[in-house]
Amino acid sequence: MWLLRETSSGKMAFASEGRATSCLPHRELPGRPPRDGNGRLPYRASVGKGGRRTGYGVYVYPNSFFRYEGEWRGGKKHGQGKLLFKDGSYYEGDFVDGEITGEGCRHWALTGNTYTGQFVLGEPQGHGIMKYQAGGHYEGELFRGLREGHGCLVDADGQVYWGSFHDNKRHGQGQMVFRNGDKYEGNWVRDQRQGHGMLRLADGSTYEVSAQLPTPLASTRGQPSPAGRCPIEGCSSAALRSGLNVRWKRNARVLSAQPEVSLGMEALTPGAP
Repeated sequence: MWLLRETSSGKMAFASEGRATSCLPHRELPGRPPRDGNGRLPYRASVGKGGRRTGYGVYVYPNSFFRYEGEWRGGKKHGQGKLLFKDGSYYEGDFVDGEITGEGCRHWALTGNTYTGQFVLGEPQGHGIMKYQAGGHYEGELFRGLREGHGCLVDADGQVYWGSFHDNKRHGQGQMVFRNGDKYEGNWVRDQRQGHGMLRLADGSTYEVSAQLPTPLASTRGQPSPAGRCPIEGCSSAALRSGLNVRWKRNARVLSAQPEVSLGMEALTPGAP
């Protein structure tokens, strides 16, 4: 195995052979030569014309913030490898012509979040799973590191949203299930409910609801939230105390005598994990 360091002048210098260290649990890379009984790699990668790295080796960047251990082709990271950062962050997976592209796992030490799935040019893109240090996870489609398309978001409280996302927010058709079993299905705009929807409570009651995005003039910020029970008679669901215009029906029978009631929207917002 070769170990190549870049000097401050930009020239390449070979260092003594040794076993590469990693903050990751050891995992043999596909195509990597087997270790001997002492854990050493009885294999030396070749360096082609012009000093281009080829085969398996370790490269340490001049500021020592990055370290790459893995496969090379034509002087570029290509194949399976690990890219480790001094702060404890890392990427492990596919490289193509020097870029993080393909299947892999990325961990961010600063946030504690970990993503496993598809990458394009260094960013999560395609299908994958993002696990959040604060709790909860997302599984679905991403574009340039943001939730985009269809997916499933579970928040830290265990509430679940299935549906469409745009620009990292719930946007389009989707449904949400609360911890108590209540379920809301309808349209979302920029992470908030808007338009027609249906709310089905765990006890079997069904509500037809509509919602509009709040405006500065219609803001209820600072006003006390309803306490104790929902202003609608016979309803004690916390989901309804979240500010919808509710025309409710029970067991598909509309109770037309009930007026529409305006409430707040916080309960259906899981919060960004």
